[in-house]
Amino acid sequence: MPPIFCLVQLLDITNEWQFTLSLFEQWYSACLTLHVIVIELDYKKKYREHIQEQYQVVEDRNALLGERVSLSNRYTELLIVKEHRQWEEKEHEIITRGRRHTELMAQQASLTKISVLFDPDKDLPSPKTVVLQGAAGIGKTMTARKIMLDWAVGKLYQKKFEYVFYINCRKTNLVTEKQSVADLVVDNCPDGEVPVKEIFEEPEKLLFIIDGFDELNSLLDMKDDSLCTDPSEKKPGKTVLCSLLRKKVLQKSSLLITTRPTALEKLKDNLRHPHYAEIMGFSADERKEYFHKFFCDEKKATQAFNFVKENEMLFTMCFVPIVCWIICRVMKQQMKRGEDLAQTSKTTTSVYLLFLKHLLRDHFTDSEHLQSSKTNLQPSKTNLGKLCSLAADGILEQKILFQEADLKKHNLSLSNIQSLFLNTNIFEKDLDCESAYSFIHLSFQEFLQLCSMC
Repeated sequence: MPPIFCLVQLLDITNEWQFTLSLFEQWYSACLTLHVIVIELDYKKKYREHIQEQYQVVEDRNALLGERVSLSNRYTELLIVKEHRQWEEKEHEIITRGRRHTELMAQQASLTKISVLFDPDKDLPSPKTVVLQGAAGIGKTMTARKIMLDWAVGKLYQKKFEYVFYINCRKTNLVTEKQSVADLVVDNCPDGEVPVKEIFEEPEKLLFIIDGFDELNSLLDMKDDSLCTDPSEKKPGKTVLCSLLRKKVLQKSSLLITTRPTALEKLKDNLRHPHYAEIMGFSADERKEYFHKFFCDEKKATQAFNFVKENEMLFTMCFVPIVCWIICRVMKQQMKRGEDLAQTSKTTTSVYLLFLKHLLRDHFTDSEHLQSSKTNLQPSKTNLGKLCSLAADGILEQKILFQEADLKKHNLSLSNIQSLFLNTNIFEKDLDCESAYSFIHLSFQEFLQLCSMC
């Protein structure tokens, strides 16, 4: 065979080998990609199962050791609005009582739902940052936990987010060592190896729920050059949190932030183009639903709810979930002891005292304002005295919306304890905005006025 033919044959064999090798490399690469996809899918399923297990039950505030309640069975939907009200609307909301109060709440023009918070609004794109504000005890944390659970079981945000992570600001206060965004993610995950790199590859598919921004015990006034841009970079906890809020890290991720209204001013300085929504509380139908879920007994729930419905003061304050829980708990204990439910009507003051106590116990941890140990959480008489004095002056002057000058007159500075009982309201004024402060309802202001006489 001539040498030229041998060379051609050799080249053919070489080309065939290279072609075969190329096919093998493509097949191997496809197998590796498929393997990574399978691992990711397996981990996503594992993470969802873990979140479901973590969030499906809650402990009641007065639970005995080991007692738990199903979150889905207890949680009751809340009224949420997405636009600020006008001054007159807010005044009517605070003043009205009984059935008129529930009608006023239901008539809000901009009612919305959790499921559409991240949907496009009119001609605007989908928001990447949503602030969910509400008074103390109105159900912000319970709502945040329900979002985690509903996402995990496939009821919420399925096409929007592959992962949802929960960050508790109160716990952030306790972190002393440096950490990274990756550490915050790992804290949410089940034990074992976490595919952090793969999780961060699609930041637009991530939602971070930052719960209780108002509970951070210091301002987030860091300079931009001190923030982290790499999710694996370790910094002090509040610096990492600030980096997320200001979108210096994982810029395409989404944020849902819960806060009391008094922290809005501090919060807005750290956000880019946020959308706002406010939890208003329970409607009349939702109050009834809550009673039935709490008692788990049709007859007792109906008896308790019908009684409360006839008591204007109690029925009005049931728009606040924590007050609704207190009243249900008191009435359940009365029923167990065989007592007359009419006793509840004589204990409206006791309900407010319990409301005070539970707000302080659930939200207040700063030892600066405590007089004794954690087992006896009593607020500073000075701070409460200032609030009672403001409430009394307001009743005398027929004022329910207070301005900065009113707060200064009573030496109120919206410290932790004071911000528990005062809400911030922002209103349009000419070309600007102004802030006004109010108690959660006129009836609570009247209660504090009575306390000022003691």
